[in-house]
Amino acid sequence: MTTPIYYSNQVKAANQLYELLFQQQVTTALLSAEPQAGKTGAAICLFEKIYDSENNVVNILMMGPSNRALRRQTHVRLR
Repeated sequence: MTTPIYYSNQVKAANQLYELLFQQQVTTALLSAEPQAGKTGAAICLFEKIYDSENNVVNILMMGPSNRALRRQTHVRLR
């Protein structure tokens, strides 16, 4: 598996979400932006950061539109 390369806006969003969830102990966060703004990359970057930090138990629910092309794109990115 290759390591994804993230854009700076994706890393910034992931870091901000991580800080909210684990340092400020907010229990819910919403990542919303224009199409093709890098939301999926930011989410994957956040998931990697959570995984690498060895936090106890984390439940993640990720939802998106039912667009088949975007679904395939996301499946490829998550592999």
